[in-house]
Amino acid sequence: MEISLGRTKSRFLLGLALAGSLTGAAWAGTFTGPVSKYYLDDPESSMIYVVQGTSVVESFPTVYGGRWWEGTLAVSDTIRTQARDLFDGPDLGAGEYTLSGDPTGHGYLTPPSHNLDDYDGTTDGTFNYFVDHGADPLVGGVYMTDYYWQNPQLLFVPQALCYPSPPGYGCWGLVGIAYDPLNNSLWMSSATADIIGDYSLDGTLLAEFPGGGTALGFDSADDTLWADRGLLYQYSLNPLTFGTVLQMGYPDGLPTGFDGYPMVFNAGDFQVTAEPEPATPVLVLTGIAVIGALIRPNRPSAAE
Repeated sequence: MEISLGRTKSRFLLGLALAGSLTGAAWAGTFTGPVSKYYLDDPESSMIYVVQGTSVVESFPTVYGGRWWEGTLAVSDTIRTQARDLFDGPDLGAGEYTLSGDPTGHGYLTPPSHNLDDYDGTTDGTFNYFVDHGADPLVGGVYMTDYYWQNPQLLFVPQALCYPSPPGYGCWGLVGIAYDPLNNSLWMSSATADIIGDYSLDGTLLAEFPGGGTALGFDSADDTLWADRGLLYQYSLNPLTFGTVLQMGYPDGLPTGFDGYPMVFNAGDFQVTAEPEPATPVLVLTGIAVIGALIRPNRPSAAE
């Protein structure tokens, strides 16, 4: 599997012995599901499903907006939804829920981004982030808002994930985003490129691997990335098996589409928890070389 590293601020090993024996085995057929709770938003049925392990452990309706409205979410100490905007216009209703799905009573309107086509969302616990899928004109991109999805500001346009378009036309195709608290970065996917990329908050490409899917979510319990591709896919972020599909499956209790096939969720995320411990240098032992390597770079400071 090809590994593509970005610039010097990479999340990967500073040095790595390139040995085929370290590639790791691909998915072998046993689906165990996510370690942490994976929140999946289905605006068509106005429901949020919580997957943990091989089944749905909780589900609850969204109550602040109409059908298709509360189609994006952010999960930290509470769940906050954002209206997708696509079908019904700007400034639609959304609101806040406890982690068990009880409405807190705090509802709000969510102002639109450029194209009114907001897909997946995520949060660092202070700010929320979402991808605008883009339309005509092609002005999609990565947006940042405050805790309750207010004041959307365009952060950057990840051109490597955009459908090819003339310069100045922005971006079309972004579908997935997940905040990585161990690297203070954003994982993103696209409907137009079979690539998942890791970007710093200033838009620098840090790394990428072949893959895709919507409803991206980073599970800090085991340092893996999840995506919905009809089945739920788990990707390894371990430098030795980076980008490998560890498992795929469809948890019990998730609804199917009208045609009986698995439903594809546009938005999903894991809860962002406390900041991690500093990264620890480790020794990589192979039959070829012994290299000291940093599995995770320290979280960059605000001054960097």
